[in-house]
Amino acid sequence: MAKKKKKQQKGLLLRCLIAAVAAAALIVGLVFLLKPPPPSKEPPVLQGQVPGIDVSSHQGQIDWEKVADSGIQFAIVRLGYRSYGDGTLHTDQRAKENLAGARAAGLKVGAYFFSQAVTEAEAETEAALALGILGDFQLDLPLAYDWEYVSEAARTGDLEGAQLINCVHAFCETVEAGGEEPMVYFNQDLANTRLDLSEIEEYPFWLAQYAESLDFPAKVTFWQHSDQGKIQGIEENVDLNWYWPE
Repeated sequence: MAKKKKKQQKGLLLRCLIAAVAAAALIVGLVFLLKPPPPSKEPPVLQGQVPGIDVSSHQGQIDWEKVADSGIQFAIVRLGYRSYGDGTLHTDQRAKENLAGARAAGLKVGAYFFSQAVTEAEAETEAALALGILGDFQLDLPLAYDWEYVSEAARTGDLEGAQLINCVHAFCETVEAGGEEPMVYFNQDLANTRLDLSEIEEYPFWLAQYAESLDFPAKVTFWQHSDQGKIQGIEENVDLNWYWPE
């Protein structure tokens, strides 16, 4: 009788031990399931109205992790520029640093080249330089042609609208041939005076219009709405943009 009682006690103890182990395993499993996944550095899927910035060496060294933490989802990086005085070409000294930093922080990345071209050949050269700076870096967003009116004294001061359109096409076609999507940057004044948008509507538009709300007759894909942005991780003012993905 005593032996039978001891066996029962051992059996009960074994069952309790098994139940305890099972309960512990269940708790561990629940903790694992409820634990939030680690943050992803993959570029986000952009939908709706998306906030972003455009940057150049003027912004200095950027802490891209802080930029991403602030809610910025994309960056358009200046690759280079042509001087409006003597027309010499330059690479932005922080172009590759900014491309790599924005990508590593999980942002979608686009780019632009500041142009002062006066001929199709010069525009093609600018596009080729931009593609060369990119090298094997594949953009997520377009590569923009940023031709701006500076002053009458600039080398582009008297450029006619028809010739500007020729330069736009030369740059954009070279970019397309290089495997990137082209885009055209402009402000409302340029569109009203020199840039006939109906001649270049096959390309996405990036409009600079510093206002509280967008008021423009043509469809724009990117809107640069301020040049006085304050973003965590950037000491200088920075251009703020909205993007509407297709």
